Amino acid sequence: MENIIHREGYRNHLLGRGLAERSVQIYLDDLDAYSRFLEHTGLTALDMQWSVARRYIAWLVTEGRRRQTARRPDPGYSRVSADRKRIALRSYYAFLTTQGIFPHNPAPSRKAMPMKMAQPLPPFLNKFDARRLVDAPVGDDPITRRDRAILETFYATGMRLGEIQALRLADLDLARRRILVTGRGGHERQVLFGQPAAAALRLYLDHGRPVLAAASRRGEPPEAAALFLSRSGQKLCRRSYNDVIRRWAQAAGLRDDLHPHTLRHSFATHLLEGECDLRVIQELLGHRKVETTQRYAHITHLEAKKAYLRWHPRAGGNPSGENGGQETDPEAEKSGGKC
Repeated sequence: MENIIHREGYRNHLLGRGLAERSVQIYLDDLDAYSRFLEHTGLTALDMQWSVARRYIAWLVTEGRRRQTARRPDPGYSRVSADRKRIALRSYYAFLTTQGIFPHNPAPSRKAMPMKMAQPLPPFLNKFDARRLVDAPVGDDPITRRDRAILETFYATGMRLGEIQALRLADLDLARRRILVTGRGGHERQVLFGQPAAAALRLYLDHGRPVLAAASRRGEPPEAAALFLSRSGQKLCRRSYNDVIRRWAQAAGLRDDLHPHTLRHSFATHLLEGECDLRVIQELLGHRKVETTQRYAHITHLEAKKAYLRWHPRAGGNPSGENGGQETDPEAEKSGGKC
C-alpha cells in the first residue's frame, strides 16, 4: 500500500490507544479500502480535502467493494459500512496530524459531512425461540456439551463475540455465577449468569473440555488457558462461534442467519421486557453511553404494539382473532391464549 503513508505507525498508534487486535485490524482493513480508492483515482494520501472525501464516500457506496458474491451482488458498500470507513479515515488523518504532516485534520467529521441512512432495529429472538435455541444441543459428546455451554453463556450474559472468545478459565467463577469480562478499550466488568448456564458450563468443564484439551499438543498454564476449545484443543476461532449458532439454529427449526449479536440483542430486550433498569442493562452490556442501550427500548415498544394488535379484541389489528400464521408459544396456547 505505497500510497498509504505511516501505516505501521498508525497501527502502533491504535494499539497504544488500548484497542484490541481485532478492532485494529478492522481499522486497517478500512484503510486498505481507502488505498484502493487512491489507486483508482491516482491521488495520494497527501491530497485529502473536502472534495476528495466526498468522492471517496461516493466511490464506496457505488463501486468500492473488492469483490462481489452471489449473496452481495451490489459492487458498493452499504451506507453503514461506508460511514464506518469514513470514521476510520478521519482517525487515520487525526494520527497524521499528530505527526505534523497536516496542521489540522483535513478529513471531514461525521457532523460536518452527515450521511442519511436507515437505522434498523437490531434483530433478536423472542423468549420462546431463544429457549428453543439454547435447548437444541442434546448429547453427551464433548462438542455438544461445549456448544450448549456456549449458547447458554451468550444468552445468559449478553457478551460480545470478541469478549466470549477471549475468555480464560481464570475469568469464570462458577461458585458465584459470574464472569470477569474484558470489553472494548480494555474495560473490565462483571457479568452474571443463572443456574441453566451454570449447569451447562459445569458439564462442559467436567466432561467436555478435558477431552478437547487432551487433543492439544500445546501446554498452556491454567491461568492462560482458553475457556472454549476446538476439536484440536486450541482456542476456538471467531468463525466457529458463528458456525455453532447457525448449526443449532437450523437444528431448532429457526432461521439460519442468526449470529452471536442476535443473542446479545435478545438478552438486552428480554431484560427490558422484564422492566429491568436501563442503566443496569448498560452496565451488563458494557456500553459506555446509555444512549446506545436505549435503542432496545424502541424494540420493546414495537413488541408491545404487536402484542396489543394481536391480543386486544378492540385493537382492530386482527378482527378474526387468529394469529396470522405466526408461530406461538405452546405454553401460551395451553393457558388459553392469555398474554
